[in-house]
Amino acid sequence: METSFAKGYEKQYGANGTVEISYKAERWGSHKGAGAFGFLIFLILVPASCAVSSPILLLAKSEKLFFVAWPLASMLLLYFAIKQILKTTGTLKITPNVGLSFDGKNLPYQDIDDLGTANETAASNPKGTAYVYANTHGQQVKITKYVPLHLAEAIANEIRAASGTRWN
Repeated sequence: METSFAKGYEKQYGANGTVEISYKAERWGSHKGAGAFGFLIFLILVPASCAVSSPILLLAKSEKLFFVAWPLASMLLLYFAIKQILKTTGTLKITPNVGLSFDGKNLPYQDIDDLGTANETAASNPKGTAYVYANTHGQQVKITKYVPLHLAEAIANEIRAASGTRWN
């Protein structure tokens, strides 16, 4: 029986045994400044959406149409602009017995001391967001972008399963 639930990521297998994981990520994670930055973008996009939609609707000769449709068109444009700004995806390439490739960086398995997930919370996001990390050479390297905790754990398990390496 196949599951009727969708995964938060997609796996693609390469000819040489590599596994590429694509996932939807959160733009800012749980940082306290994310809310302020998002509000700043909102304040910039509201006038911009009004400025873009206003000349189009001025072509309409009816004042009623203009005053009803203008706020609606502005909010619709604002919604799609914000949605486009917040949309981001991440990819991770797992090469068995060799290492990981992510964000243009390579990390061999022999350099990884530990692989895990970290959850960060903030006042503006009490549930928090998480990422997959690797401890290597005395530092913590963030492998994935910010994702929900359950997705970070699933990606970490996929890395362990597809790596061909024994993990502690």
